[in-house]
Amino acid sequence: MLTSSLLSIMVLWGLTRLEGYSRAAFLLDGILLLLFTAGSRVLFRVFQETLAVEPEGGRRLLIVGAGRAGALVLKEIRRDASLGYRAAGFVDDNPDKWGRRIEGIRIHGGRDAIGRLSQQDSFDEILIAIPSLDPEEASELLGLCRATGKPTRIMQRISSTFIH
Repeated sequence: MLTSSLLSIMVLWGLTRLEGYSRAAFLLDGILLLLFTAGSRVLFRVFQETLAVEPEGGRRLLIVGAGRAGALVLKEIRRDASLGYRAAGFVDDNPDKWGRRIEGIRIHGGRDAIGRLSQQDSFDEILIAIPSLDPEEASELLGLCRATGKPTRIMQRISSTFIH
C-alpha cells in the first residue's frame, strides 16, 4: 500500500516533476488508502466475531482460562466440528476480562461462576485451559470443577509433549 503510493509519486516525479499536481492530493490519497484498508479489515473482524454462529448440537464446553490457550481451544473446536464440542463460555480469574467476549463467546466471571453456571445447566463439560498452573493450583481448580459433577479435563503445556 505504502510502496505503491510512493512508487506512483516517484514515477510522476520522474515524468513531470509533479508540475500541475497538488501535493495535498498525494497526502490525502495516502491517508484515505490507509483508512479504507484498515477499516475494511476491522469491519471484517467485527462481522466475523459478532455474526459467528455456534454449530447446533455437540457437547457444551466451559473453558476455564480466557488467555491464549483458551482462545486456541475455541478456535480449534470451531475449526474441527468432528470434535463434537461447542463453546458454552469462558471463566477467568482476571476481573478485567469479566463480561468481555472472545470471538463472540462471553467470559462469565471468575472461579465462583463455575458453580453458578453448573446450577443453570449451562455446560456439559469443563476444560481447564491454563497450562501455566502450578500443581497445587491445578489440584484446587480441578477439585472445584469436579464438584459440579461434570466431566473435567485439564490442558497440558504443549512444550511438555515434545521429546527433548
